[in-house]
Amino acid sequence: MVYILFSACATNCKTCSTKGSGKCDTNGCKSGYRLKDDFTACEACPNGCSFCTFDTTTSKCVLGQCNAGFVMKSDLTCTACPDGCAVCSLTTDGNTATCASGKCKQHYVQDSQGNCKRKSVLLFTMFLVHCHEGIISAVIMLDCFLAICFHSVPLAPI
Repeated sequence: MVYILFSACATNCKTCSTKGSGKCDTNGCKSGYRLKDDFTACEACPNGCSFCTFDTTTSKCVLGQCNAGFVMKSDLTCTACPDGCAVCSLTTDGNTATCASGKCKQHYVQDSQGNCKRKSVLLFTMFLVHCHEGIISAVIMLDCFLAICFHSVPLAPI
């Protein structure tokens, strides 16, 4: 008779085949987690960090390992890009994230100060359709899929 035993890995661990049940293998943590020194758990990396290491006091992000929408500061922490920004960089002071030129998220536009702003009614297309009895219908298609429809009725001759 053959028995198959289920071996549960440590929390937030992908693989534990080498270290065994309740532990986690080296490099076995899920993305955004780091392995504790005793291999018993994977702890969350700091905010915005996809891969981190641990020194005796703090968890730091590995250079170049910030999640999308974050940028790394000189202290190896990741800071979020401004609202509406897909890719950002740090200002010369090294502490403030600003949107990279032309790198706003979809449905955002960059203003003259470099900030990404949600698109408002910027573009429209108007279709005129001639209907029966001289009534004109107009459909205005606005940016971001908003549509306004209206009908105009011709005035009676005087």
